[in-house]
Amino acid sequence: MVFALSRALYFRAGVRFNDGPLGVYWQYLDPFLLRRRLAESLFYLHGQPPLFNLYLGAALKTGRERAVFIATFLACGLAVYAASFALMRRLAVSAPVAFLLATWMATSPGLVAYENWLFYSLPVAALLLAATLMLERAARTGATRDGVGFAAILLVVCGARSLYHLLYLVAAVGLLARAWRQPRRAMAAGALSVLLLAGLYAKNAAVFGHFAATTWTGMNLARLTTEALDPAEARSLVGDGTLHAVSLAPAFSRPPAYPRTYFEAPPPAPARALTWEEKTTGAVNFNHAAYVAISEDYLRDARWVVLRRPGLYLRRVAEAWGVYLRATSDLRFLGIANIAALRRPTRVYEVVFFGRWPWRGEGAPRYWGLVLGLPLVFLGGVAAASGRGWAGRGLDRTQRLVVAFMCFNIAFVALVGNLLELGENNRFRFETDPLSLCLLGLVIEGGMTRRRRGTTG
Repeated sequence: MVFALSRALYFRAGVRFNDGPLGVYWQYLDPFLLRRRLAESLFYLHGQPPLFNLYLGAALKTGRERAVFIATFLACGLAVYAASFALMRRLAVSAPVAFLLATWMATSPGLVAYENWLFYSLPVAALLLAATLMLERAARTGATRDGVGFAAILLVVCGARSLYHLLYLVAAVGLLARAWRQPRRAMAAGALSVLLLAGLYAKNAAVFGHFAATTWTGMNLARLTTEALDPAEARSLVGDGTLHAVSLAPAFSRPPAYPRTYFEAPPPAPARALTWEEKTTGAVNFNHAAYVAISEDYLRDARWVVLRRPGLYLRRVAEAWGVYLRATSDLRFLGIANIAALRRPTRVYEVVFFGRWPWRGEGAPRYWGLVLGLPLVFLGGVAAASGRGWAGRGLDRTQRLVVAFMCFNIAFVALVGNLLELGENNRFRFETDPLSLCLLGLVIEGGMTRRRRGTTG
């Protein structure tokens, strides 16, 4: 009821689903190819793992894609709400605290903005919560099918979002082995998911020469490295052959910014997904085969900068952390219309709960509630995972393992995301914010329990 009422009020305020990204985003294949050549285009997709594009293509083939998108993302928003409440309850957070926190998040303008944005952030957040709940179930029941379900959910995450690497999936299966104290049975439960993801990596290695879910690592790293070089120094380094010519252009530039030889090289196959320089919508096709070689040269140059200019790289990493600690709604890609419709509640929410300062005027604000609060909540979670602190003393072994998995996800996304990319780092954090919220509930409940004991003692 609360969820439905909040969505009705936001709709009345002018919030509408933004499916504009479909035709223009770098991560998406040409909508024409998604409709007409879905299987072929997915096979030759190298910039992203295939599952979110598979979802887009399946929706387009229904002919009612907008309705499918709206229904899917509403379901994901409701799932985040319900799963956050359920996870806190399984961690022994009282029902009132769990309800208030889950409702606070579910009705926030930030979550509503992502719920009305055609991007994979909200589905991934819902899947991470589902995986956490499945791990708790698997640890308690010891049932192989629950372990298989846990690994399968994470396979979908890894198959939709390249940040979640094969090693991430292997580490998660390792935590399942610790929960069961039966490594062989855990390996058997996760084997199919690991093999399927490894198969995707092997296909990319055979076709594109990269054992990974994406070939864009070099372009992502360029933002942290070569783009930070002084332009005169960059030209000098390119001139003497130290760096490649690609480093004179920002990453993800249009084809004319790069030497034509990249685009004249024969592609691995004559598939349109690899040979069209532009999509039928007029947007750049960053899945063109040329961007594989372009990204490789960016990667070589990025390594040079990291090794020879480590201070420059670390300064850019510090900038990435600064973006990571901004409000997740501080992102222009959410859509101009929705940003305008949500401006007033977003400002109030950011000032009251995130400690935004300065709270008015121009300039990049600091969100002191996030800068100070998120690390404290994470450290409280780490302490609880080890059975220490007021949040961890009442937890059983299964609950501590679940908290450890939550902390692992938060740390993995923060470290990998901020070390490899600069730009939308607060969007990366959105995927683990529901887990941080559940840790906050655990810390609050532990504090309340400690206070009650102190009062009665």
